[in-house]
Amino acid sequence: MSNEVWHKRLGHQNPRIFSHLLKFRLINNEEHSALSMFLNCATCKLGRIKILPFSSEGNRATNPFEIIHSDVWGISSIISHAYYRYFITFIDDYNQDYQKYFFYTTQNTQYKLGS
Repeated sequence: MSNEVWHKRLGHQNPRIFSHLLKFRLINNEEHSALSMFLNCATCKLGRIKILPFSSEGNRATNPFEIIHSDVWGISSIISHAYYRYFITFIDDYNQDYQKYFFYTTQNTQYKLGS
């Protein structure tokens, strides 16, 4: 089995752990370079990206319902037990309270958005 397959099956372990497994022959491999495979793994590259925090400066709500953030999510590949495939969230910027509503189709979201 290739190092790439082992790397994925073992949950994208870092090269030090992978090299340890190779050294003590805990896994069989066809290749001997764990580091190059780790550096070229797209999933590992994304995992090393640093996400910068949102700025604490700027427009913030000073009263409830002053600023509301919303997001429509879907189409889910897994249908809920009630056959919902979409949901919409509303988050109050002032106190971070949120509401989530589930829908069958995107047309149903307009009733919650008020259009």
